[in-house]
Amino acid sequence: MPSTLIHLVAVLPDGQPAAGAEVLFWPPRSQAQRDRDEQATEGMRDAELAVRGRGRGARTDQDGTAAIEIDEETPICVRHGDHLGETSFDNECGPGPLWCRVELQRDVALRVQVVDESGAPCVGNEVNCWTVARTLAFRGPTCILDLGCTDADGR
Repeated sequence: MPSTLIHLVAVLPDGQPAAGAEVLFWPPRSQAQRDRDEQATEGMRDAELAVRGRGRGARTDQDGTAAIEIDEETPICVRHGDHLGETSFDNECGPGPLWCRVELQRDVALRVQVVDESGAPCVGNEVNCWTVARTLAFRGPTCILDLGCTDADGR
């Protein structure tokens, strides 16, 4: 069960510490537990929901910091009210300890309706969106999120 100690610093868009933010992550796990978690969260497009349901949580202190021991491959989701930040680590990081700064941004719901030129809903269109990951050491990459196909209402 390789793990990494992370010292996380969560900040709001104005640079102030995100005191009391919720930090969600996968703790060190056996391969059998990883397999069970993967099976249970298969098809989930939202890392925060996947980790919230089966992972572990912590809270940042008044300075916006938290020390967490993470699994060898994990998303880390930080929520403070309607602000969210995400980062991830893999087994290339080593045992740590490592420092990580997560900049939280306002979390918004993306609602999409695909219509044709006459305004009628388009059924079965694949919808994707682009996101950019931001941490202290890493700005990028742009990644594509597959949001699935539109339903009868074009949503």
